[in-house]
Order: sequence, then structure tokens, then C-alpha cells
Amino acid sequence: MSNTLKYSSRSTISNSIKGADYYRKTLDNVALIAITDLNGVLIQVNAMFCKITGYSEEELIGKNYEFLNSGYHTNLFFKSLYGQLAKEKTWTGELNIKTKNKSHIWLNMAISSVKADNCQSEHFLVIGFDNTNKKEKENQYLENIKRSERRATEQNEFKSKILYILSHDVKTPLKSLDGLLYLLTRGDLPFDELVVLVNDIRKKISKTDTFIDNLLSLAENHYLKRNAIKEVRLEDVLDNICGFFRNELITKKIKLKPNFNHTSKIRSNTELITIIVRNFISNAIKFSYPETNIEIETLTTDKSTVIKVIDFGVGMDQNSLDTINSKTKISTMGTNGECGSGIGILISRDLIHDLGGTFKVESKKDTGSTFSFSIPHGVEISYDE
Repeated sequence: MSNTLKYSSRSTISNSIKGADYYRKTLDNVALIAITDLNGVLIQVNAMFCKITGYSEEELIGKNYEFLNSGYHTNLFFKSLYGQLAKEKTWTGELNIKTKNKSHIWLNMAISSVKADNCQSEHFLVIGFDNTNKKEKENQYLENIKRSERRATEQNEFKSKILYILSHDVKTPLKSLDGLLYLLTRGDLPFDELVVLVNDIRKKISKTDTFIDNLLSLAENHYLKRNAIKEVRLEDVLDNICGFFRNELITKKIKLKPNFNHTSKIRSNTELITIIVRNFISNAIKFSYPETNIEIETLTTDKSTVIKVIDFGVGMDQNSLDTINSKTKISTMGTNGECGSGIGILISRDLIHDLGGTFKVESKKDTGSTFSFSIPHGVEISYDE
């Protein structure tokens, strides 16, 4: 071999070595690199591997790579990974691992089977790039899509609920009124029959008025869920409600008796608490006997408050209780012939759920009923943006 050829070969080898060294150093600066045996035991790691995982080289060497398992992936995922390595000697994909400080990071990984020229044993070369920020952005994007889908579903359910109420309950008195007007135009309706029909329509209109209040409550609930949590003074809530029901209370000679500390305060959503208590009191007035009392009790602890509305009216049998507890609408007449739709209680149950609370009803036929709910203090409204 000529001197020129020898020099050229040595130069090529030298340059190759320098090039390989250059690429290794470059890769060391941006990627986690490790070598494991066929059982996944770490034999060699680079500085970036130690930096990202938080472990020192001494803590890593000799450990099985699975000790970095975050628990995110299923056994089926790892079975597929190992199966592909055994078959194709290489695997690429995303891997979630747990660092020393218990945080989770995402890596774009490539694992390949390698064998050095001077070594008969086979090893795995592991190269990974930190992909946590990008992955978190992708997950946030997907979560935003899911949240939008949930919100769209909720909007559709809300519209369906409104349409159901309108189609089944609000149209009825309008049809009755239309029928009455038709009979009046004929001019042959006896006075006694007219009185009966007018009284019947008055009851239906009263029921419709209640429905409209409930529809407004439903709409309020839909748009008030995002209101900020703030301090609620229970006496202020009760004063507002007393004014709302003044005529009904006077007509039936019913007294509201608050049995709680007048300085009682809780941290929650004022508007939603008001709607719930208003619906409970409306129900109590409707089914209370004239000249009785409706008691309002509260029990406040450091973490939650229980509010009870107690009446001494017609009460309910077990079948009616089961119907309410099954979240089914129950429609019954009040003690003065008031029409009850049951929508108000269903709305209240939804609101209590949104506040993170629990609903309870106790009743005994011809004795009275107790509607109560407990709510934790300061819990954010469970509403999907």
C-alpha cells in the first residue's frame, strides 16, 4: 500500500472517530441516553439522563429501568413494547416516566437492540427526548375539546328540559283558556258552568305561574353556576324569601319560624342557596295546613352547613318518597288546591349537586315533611366550562 493510501486510510478513520465523537457529544446535550442489558437493568447512563430523572449515576446503575415506571401505562402497553423489541429489535413511541421528585415527564423514546463488535452479548440502546411541554399542551388541547363537548351536551340537555316543560305543562292552561273563550263566543254557557270553568282555569294559570318561576330558576341556575363563592348570611336569604312569599303566607295564615343563630354565615353561592331554600319553602307552604308553622333550622360546622325546611302538613307516604328519591317528577295538589308540579324539587336537587352537597327528604303521612340539604363551605361550582 502506498504511503498516500495509508495516510488517506488513517485520515478517514481519524475523521470518522472525530465525527462519531462529535455526534455523541451533540446527542448527549439534548437526549437521555442509556444502555441496558436484555432484562432492562441499567448499565450506562449519560448526564442528561441523570439531570431529567433527578437521580445520580450511582443511584441508576444496576437498577431495572422499570423502577422509573410512573404507572401511567397499562401492562398491555408494556407487553406490546417488549413484544416488538423481541420481534423487530427496535421500538419507538411515547413513554411516561416518574422522576426522583415524583413528577411525571413524557419522553419521545427509541429503543434498539445493539451488539458491539468485540462483545457477544446483546444490549438495548435507549435514547429519549423530553417531550413534556408539548405533551401537556396536546393534553390541554384535547381536554378543551372534551370540555366544549360536555358543555354542548349540557346546553342541549338544558334546552330539552325547557322544551319538555313547555310542551307538557305550559300549553295546558292556554288550551283551556282558548276553549273557554270559544264557549263564551257561542253565548250559551250557563253561569254555574262558567264559574266552574273559570275556577279550573285560575288553578291552571296559578300552576303555570309556578312553572314560569321554576323556568326562571332553571335559567338562573344555568347562568349562575359560574358565580364566585362568597359569604352568605342566612338571615338575609330568609328575609328575601319571606318577602317573596308574603301573600301566600298571609292567605294560609302560616308563620315562618327560623330556628338558627341570626348571625349564621356560610361560604357558598348566594343565588343558588336562595333558589334552593325558596323552592323548599314554596313546597312547604303548598302542603302545609292553614294556621301552622314552617320551621327553618341550620347546623353549621367548620366544613359544612345543613339547612332544613320543616312543615306540619299533609306529608307523604313511602311511594311518594320513593318517587322523589328516584329523581322523578311528582305532581300533587296542595292543601288549598294549589297545583304542584315537582319541577322545583328536581331543580333544587340539581343545584345541591352542583354545590357539592347532599339532598335528603323525610316525611310521614298526615304529619309533615322535612326537606334538607348539606353543602360544604367554599366548594367551587361543578360546572364544565
